[in-house]
Amino acid sequence: MATTSDPLKFAQNIRRRGDEVTQNAAKLVRQAALRCDQVVVLETKVHTGRARAGWVASVNEPAFHDAGSGRSSGFSKVQPNATKLSLVAAEISIAAYNPGDSAIFISNIVPYIGDLNFGSDVHEPGNMMLHGVLAAAAVIAGGQLLEP
Repeated sequence: MATTSDPLKFAQNIRRRGDEVTQNAAKLVRQAALRCDQVVVLETKVHTGRARAGWVASVNEPAFHDAGSGRSSGFSKVQPNATKLSLVAAEISIAAYNPGDSAIFISNIVPYIGDLNFGSDVHEPGNMMLHGVLAAAAVIAGGQLLEP
């Protein structure tokens, strides 16, 4: 590895590497959040599709709205493509995350989401939230903040 005795050049290299770490960390956070969202959405048990479509990703503060849940206005029936819409909306929201933002939140205000997560049906245990967090952790564990 080349060394230099020029303090200005050294400072510039450190600053560049610091910027690289910052950008790569933000990219890794976005990748982990996206994977978490994909897992919780796709592992949410489906009866009407409302719970699955109710997942909302947001930056800096949790969403306390339904994001439409893929439902047509005034109807309780979920649109056939609601899962895909939920996943695409999350991609867009998560892509907006930048260094300096506080967090990415993945929330669902469907009143029975906790019951689904904790396995309200003995034949179909939930744990989609745990699985989402584990998937995100795997992305982070495999991540790299500095290029070799």
